[in-house]
Amino acid sequence: MDKDKETAVAPENRVVEADSVESEPKPEGNNVASNPTFPDGGLRAWLVVLGVFSLNFATFGIAVSWGAFQAYYEQNTLRGHSSSSIAWIGSLQFSLIFMPGSITGRLLDMGHHKLPLGLASALLILCAFLTAECNRYWHFLLCQGIGIGLACGVIFPPTLGLISQWFHARRATAFGITACGTSLGGIVFPIMIRFLLPSVGFKWTVRILAFVMSFALLLGFLTTATRLPPRHVKRLFGLDVVKSKNVLLYAAASFFAFLGMYAILTFLVISAVVKGIDRNLAFYFVSIMNFASIVGRLTAGILGDKFGPLNVMIPFTVGAALVTYCWPYAHTIPGFVLIAVFYGISFGAYVGLLPSPAASLGPLHSMGERIGFQLSIMSIAILIGSPIAGEIRSLPLGFRGTGAYAGSFIILGAAFMLLTKKAVTKRWIGGRI
Repeated sequence: MDKDKETAVAPENRVVEADSVESEPKPEGNNVASNPTFPDGGLRAWLVVLGVFSLNFATFGIAVSWGAFQAYYEQNTLRGHSSSSIAWIGSLQFSLIFMPGSITGRLLDMGHHKLPLGLASALLILCAFLTAECNRYWHFLLCQGIGIGLACGVIFPPTLGLISQWFHARRATAFGITACGTSLGGIVFPIMIRFLLPSVGFKWTVRILAFVMSFALLLGFLTTATRLPPRHVKRLFGLDVVKSKNVLLYAAASFFAFLGMYAILTFLVISAVVKGIDRNLAFYFVSIMNFASIVGRLTAGILGDKFGPLNVMIPFTVGAALVTYCWPYAHTIPGFVLIAVFYGISFGAYVGLLPSPAASLGPLHSMGERIGFQLSIMSIAILIGSPIAGEIRSLPLGFRGTGAYAGSFIILGAAFMLLTKKAVTKRWIGGRI
């Protein structure tokens, strides 16, 4: 009977699971257990989830609200500048959220969390208040693009590693919940902008946003904490991560996908306005999209724990590409609402699970380094993606060309995710990763 049981189990054990790689004992430091245990719940772990949720709200949440700022700047403060040049402000902010990931991920592995978080939070609030005083292009580029982006880049990437320290079996669900903080910010901030601008003007609108962000950052500072002991490393930059074919394939997937992912987030509102939809109504499309992304993030988190995060990300990424192809052909309010809803679900699912495969593609002690490397690579795509989309918009094809460009690169990203799956599981279909 034991022999039969062994025979029945053996085929399943031959399927390579990405999560199983994580527990391999390959410590570079002397403080990491070779068989770590994860709380996967409990008051302290869920307080970390609450804290990361709040930090996502204040950082990534303001970033995904950029479409509201883009539309306002194009028609008011920076109307003398091209759509592409204004998009550089948002692209710089987006890219800097991820670009320091290799450094901040390494710092997290070394046990440094509270000090970088506190300093970056102070910088973020300072730059938010300074943005209220901006009236020239280079002012906005410096304060909103570089200052806010860099501060968010110190805060956001380590939060992904924090969740991975506290959760394993329920990691995708935890990522999905914390990612909803981004969605909530993307709902609240555009609506606040829409109602506050006519009544209190631009300066006080941005100041009120800064006060809200301050509360969220304080909550995140008080509730987040590391769980693992510091890892002793000899250098801040490590090259071991680039030796992994699986990590390189997944980083390439993120790079190509993000060349197109932010096109709709950046230009949805202005594309609706150009096609005759009232600007006050068009502002709500960003909030609708971010509200729909909550559904995508939570659904993908639950499915990711069951089927594997990458297996869930691939179809949702293809869905995001299809919606991007359709976006330029929307001309009515119901059409734009449908685009916002379906793209929000697909984008939310993709971003909600984004760090989970990278966290599982190697040993636990270098998890922050892997996630940071992935974020740094894709930050380059985020930096250039929206300005390229803006330049294509100025060509005769207009938004149709933008949609074709963005959708095609998202499809390419999905193809590299499939290659990552094949490299890890040795199969195109089946296998949990």
